[in-house]
Amino acid sequence: VLSLNPQISITFLNSESAEEILKIVKAVIPEKEIKSLFKTASVQGLLVAYGEPVGIMLKATKVSFLKKEKGFKFFKVDEKILKNPSQNAVPVIIGKKLKDRLGLVLGEKIKFITAKVILTPFGFLPKVMILEIAGFFETGVYDYDIGMIYAPFKNFIAKFHPDTFTFEIKLKDPFKSHIYEAELLGKLGYNVSLLDWQDWNRNLFTALKMEKLGLF
Repeated sequence: VLSLNPQISITFLNSESAEEILKIVKAVIPEKEIKSLFKTASVQGLLVAYGEPVGIMLKATKVSFLKKEKGFKFFKVDEKILKNPSQNAVPVIIGKKLKDRLGLVLGEKIKFITAKVILTPFGFLPKVMILEIAGFFETGVYDYDIGMIYAPFKNFIAKFHPDTFTFEIKLKDPFKSHIYEAELLGKLGYNVSLLDWQDWNRNLFTALKMEKLGLF
């Protein structure tokens, strides 16, 4: 949980406000307490391969950062495809469970139907994009391995033009997240959505608490 998720996430609508939000974050959280801080974006949709649709979350992030993550049991990328994908395709890295379920191979192209619709002369239609498999990963967590796909931030932004962005912050001491969250909420106002890792995984921690009570 601590390796694959940020300890604090700040989601905002207007990309122009990113610099101002970043200034506030750096003013509230000392630089020595920040392990990493970068901007991401994501979109939900359906992945379609061989006629089988699978609901997934496509997340734009820094691939160079993913390579250093300790939460992955396995992470392999084809640099050639990642840097030079086929025309109009977005290179992606998918989970091993999803790969096995759909029978996908490196370099294969698949359709991705976003939840966001576009206006056409024939009415509102879902947006369809082409993704090219550039690598695979495994975390050991089923939900991630079957329902999460990563894409390089620049490629993602160029094709999807997301409405929302997120600053993901990892702290050297994750248990200080509540302290910084409260202070950030007071300074950022109501134009952003702010969550810490304990809020994000509340269902998991509630289940663990109930399990402890049951064992007692």
